[in-house]
Amino acid sequence: MRYFNEKGKVVEFQSQETCMYGTSAFITIPSQGVCLKEYYNETDSRARMTWQTFQIIRSLSSSFTYSLYSLLRKNAPFDSEQNVADAYLYFYIPESHEAFLTMDKEILLENVEGLEHLLVSLFANEKLKAEDLKKENVIIENGWMRLIDLDNCRVEFSEVIEDIRHWNKERLRLLLKSCLFMDSCFSQAFKQKAQELICFNQEQSISLQLKRKLNGYSNLEAYLKFH
Repeated sequence: MRYFNEKGKVVEFQSQETCMYGTSAFITIPSQGVCLKEYYNETDSRARMTWQTFQIIRSLSSSFTYSLYSLLRKNAPFDSEQNVADAYLYFYIPESHEAFLTMDKEILLENVEGLEHLLVSLFANEKLKAEDLKKENVIIENGWMRLIDLDNCRVEFSEVIEDIRHWNKERLRLLLKSCLFMDSCFSQAFKQKAQELICFNQEQSISLQLKRKLNGYSNLEAYLKFH
């Protein structure tokens, strides 16, 4: 397959065995350590990575996201920041089977603090609204939570930064909810405790509120069992 990258250079990839099919794209591994995500022809532009989003995520180079390598377009070079991609390359992150509920409290809090800084400060400062944050789009690698599949994030220049901060903070809360509820089958009593745990004051730091709630517990599972 022949593409133009974000610098306007032509790059080509040989046909590779598909590793995974998703709702909007399929993924192959054209070289060791690098994944190629190619959108289906019918994939809506709103589900594709934009040039703006790609540049912001790559330049931030956060340890809490996947690392982007190159943005690709089929028929013509990128000529506008609003252009959407036909594919992109990112560095492979190995699948992990680490459990969210039993993650050590201090590591969990460091993850939440890092994700909050990324979304509420760094993303918001760039006017980048977070979207599609859920358990399926998080890989826990050696204890660290890394966001993947950030294709739907969009720069919204017309919006006020403070509104984007609130939006992204709520996306973080929903991400924690997704991780919490998908990591275990809860009884009704556990569900009530879990709902209380992820109920936060929007005007305060999520990581600090979570730290106070988990005081005296070794991890989330201990909180849900003994609180």
